[in-house]
Amino acid sequence: MAFDSLPVVALLRASALVSLLAVFAHALRYRSNPVARPFVLLVGSQTLWATLVLGPSILGVDASIPVFGSDLRGLAITAAAVAGPILWLRYALAFTGRSELLTRRRELLAATPIALLPTLILVREAAGEAAPDSLVGLYWLVVILVVLGLIGCLVVGCYLLVRLARRYRQVSYRQVAVLTTALLAPYLMAFASRISRPTAGGDTVDYLPVDVTFLGFGVAAVGVVVAVDRYQVFTAFPETDAVARDEVLETLAVGLFLIDTDDRILDANAEASRIVGSSADAIIGQELGAVLPGITPLPTDSPTRLSLATADGHRRYEVTIDAVADGDETTIGRTVLLRDITDRQTREQQLAVLTRVLRHNLRNDLDTILAHAEEIETDTLRDRIATQIEHTQRTATKARAVETVLGASQQQRQEVDLLATVDSVVGSLRETYDCELTVQTPATLQVVSHEPLLRRLLTELLENGIEHTDADRPRVELAISVDDGVVRIEISDDGPGIPAHEFDVLEAGSETPLRHGSGIGLWIVTWIVDYLGGDLSFESTAEGSTVRVLLSGTPIVDANSG
Repeated sequence: MAFDSLPVVALLRASALVSLLAVFAHALRYRSNPVARPFVLLVGSQTLWATLVLGPSILGVDASIPVFGSDLRGLAITAAAVAGPILWLRYALAFTGRSELLTRRRELLAATPIALLPTLILVREAAGEAAPDSLVGLYWLVVILVVLGLIGCLVVGCYLLVRLARRYRQVSYRQVAVLTTALLAPYLMAFASRISRPTAGGDTVDYLPVDVTFLGFGVAAVGVVVAVDRYQVFTAFPETDAVARDEVLETLAVGLFLIDTDDRILDANAEASRIVGSSADAIIGQELGAVLPGITPLPTDSPTRLSLATADGHRRYEVTIDAVADGDETTIGRTVLLRDITDRQTREQQLAVLTRVLRHNLRNDLDTILAHAEEIETDTLRDRIATQIEHTQRTATKARAVETVLGASQQQRQEVDLLATVDSVVGSLRETYDCELTVQTPATLQVVSHEPLLRRLLTELLENGIEHTDADRPRVELAISVDDGVVRIEISDDGPGIPAHEFDVLEAGSETPLRHGSGIGLWIVTWIVDYLGGDLSFESTAEGSTVRVLLSGTPIVDANSG
């Protein structure tokens, strides 16, 4: 055509090809980024396509390479064009944090059309007019299916990006439009260049006087430059289900930030917005340290306790950080969970002070009173005072057990030889009390738990059976067994049982001036069992009482009945 020889057309072709080559060279700088890899390959496929289409005309050479009746250059152009929609979908999946959907087998299956369509064309043209009608029909059926599949890749990729733009404020619809335009422009221009109309002589003539595919490549080059320069095209945005977000994340009583690998906020729930005193629209896209001073650099140990300046003043938070990975186990972001522990920590400090007063100050005062009580001449009065003081001293000593429960609950669970703990507790009690202790246990029993809590639990229950009896020599039986993965602890004694009012207090969950227990031993037992994820029950009969603990939340490492 006459238009092909115009200098301006030749200049536009050269400009489009050079621009696309430059854009591809620039995109290669990001090839180490997991999200950028499919994007770079996408730009590369368009660059190869443009080079094969525009290169020969710019250089004025004939690049045709005949092979089995086909043009090898034309087959390569087909392969490059087919690769575009497939790489577009691969990029959309990586960008939306859905790379795990593409297994190695699925990727190979998705890439099949890149080789299949050129191969079909080669076979069809090699067969020529001699090809049977059935083979021709099969050929067109497969071609149509491949084309429909490629269109599906384009549509699904666009849908994922549009859906993401609805979820994340820093992913704009304009960004999606720029990327989609850059992808589709060469296809639309190539299609427009091949639209033809019939002539009077039975031939066809193209509507356009010149092949305008080069305009599509030029638009693609500009679109990629704009996308890379203005938008976060290489940052993965993990997708979450909108219903789950509305029903769970927004109702959480803890602050949750979702940040990218540069610590910029991608999303934040309502509590996180309240903590920083700004709406989600105002903080998304900013660095986490800018909206919440003191949290960055983010702690490497998790969980970590930090004092942070918030909209409510300085508060203490337990900060938990978890990585968000894609299907290739590549970190594409992190979640930052803030749990307000200010009130809990204050209660812990108050309890620590209280236990210190009970253990030291009160005990010292009781020792002084007991020393003076020895000077009382009336035996009955002196013994009554001494007995009451010793009882109060034992209660004060149990305050240390409260500290044990608090301290152990903050530690990681470890493997515990439960039978060794039983032997240690029983041996200590036999030295302290004149009692008959019988023990029945498996040959071995290893569990994952807190040894200090198990020790305290056994001590409290055995001491309760020893002390609350009228017998001259108390008899207590300890039986430990494993049933269907549950550790069963039973302690039986020959005492009168636990008074009903003690049960009432435990069931109520709190004490009042008019309704309270006689000590803190049962409270300690209840706290420990609750923390270990177990169940506590009591049974009283005329022959005595039995305390039963079922530790269903305690993993068993090894149990052997012998």
